[in-house]
Amino acid sequence: MRSTIIFALLAIAFAVAGTSRALSPSSGRILGGEDVASDQFTFAASVRLDNAHVCGGSIVGEGKILTAAHCVIDDNNQVVASGRVSVRVGSVNQFAGGRIVYVADIAVHPSYEYIRNDIAVLTLSSALVASDKLSIIALATSADQEPPVGAEITVAGWGEQSSGTTPYKLQSTTFTVASDEVCSNGYAGNDETTFCLAHSLKQGSCTGDAGNGAVYNNRLVGVSSFVVGACGSRYPDVFANVTHFAEWIQIQLWI
Repeated sequence: MRSTIIFALLAIAFAVAGTSRALSPSSGRILGGEDVASDQFTFAASVRLDNAHVCGGSIVGEGKILTAAHCVIDDNNQVVASGRVSVRVGSVNQFAGGRIVYVADIAVHPSYEYIRNDIAVLTLSSALVASDKLSIIALATSADQEPPVGAEITVAGWGEQSSGTTPYKLQSTTFTVASDEVCSNGYAGNDETTFCLAHSLKQGSCTGDAGNGAVYNNRLVGVSSFVVGACGSRYPDVFANVTHFAEWIQIQLWI
């Protein structure tokens, strides 16, 4: 699966708009993270391929999960069969609790290409019921709902830890919204479709964290896409900008 290959931090040389740094789409504990309580990040979902966690996701509708597109694209650049994909929701434990729901349909953004327009909406085989451990997160739909530079944003996921192990419990860590200049220093392809979240060294997104949702003022503003260089490098992590894709996402919610 492409997300495993890309976010397994193989050295992928990718020259884009003048940069040659290795870009690794974040596809198991957020580096430097802390345990999440059961009543926190109740919109978070573990996206699973063949019953194993590969990415994070966010519950954006009663039967809809927003994640990164590369999480559901195979090595032949094809969308994986929906029957192979499921999600665990309503639990901070990626191995137990909550509910496993299989995916009935996968919609990848029509302009997706490798790390560009890296979002997808999964339609579940059955609807979800809100509870104290499961909720729907609202989308940021306009520029005035986007976080300003310097704003702190906490992101949660089941990505790899610094030890290389995968946690059973959801982890969270705090990022800071980076300026366009800082973002472009690491990823020269930065534009209105993306934004960057800076982090301390040896913290941030890692393998298994693609698709994690970034929330500001109780709205989903970003979807974790990739890291520049190794996990926890000095470069900020790159997220798909939800406001840019809000119209397309909302259409998928009605299908």
